[in-house]
Amino acid sequence: SYYMLGLCYERQGKHTEALNYFQKLKAKNADISIKMGDCYRFSGDLAKAVSYYRDGLSRLPKNRPELQFKLGETLEESGRLDEAASEYLKVASDTKLIVKGLLRCGQILEGQEKWHAAIDIYERIIGLEVEESKFAVERITLINERYLARR
Repeated sequence: SYYMLGLCYERQGKHTEALNYFQKLKAKNADISIKMGDCYRFSGDLAKAVSYYRDGLSRLPKNRPELQFKLGETLEESGRLDEAASEYLKVASDTKLIVKGLLRCGQILEGQEKWHAAIDIYERIIGLEVEESKFAVERITLINERYLARR
């Protein structure tokens, strides 16, 4: 089938060839949309990747945290930082991805010099009582000492 041929090419890193087969299926379901998003992302067409990831998400009956995170990463790669942060915050039900998403969101907010918002994100990480809580405490301390103490 076209889907299997597309998967074979995708696994070989031949994303353009994979797209040729996935496109013949006209994104009939969420999985095909997601695979097309992957191919476009790795081919460098981030705008189309975002479009297909969103289409895939809209077709799914429940949240898929790994796809939500992938959408956030793609938006971040394309420089759409506010949208990326929003997507990272939507990651749910997978503690590792929640923490990873919150960390990425905190980094984006720091890069935008939104210090108080970044601190709020890092405090959420601390509240989860995970290994990364120590890093979150360090970031809050640094922000307070370097950026907020001057004001």
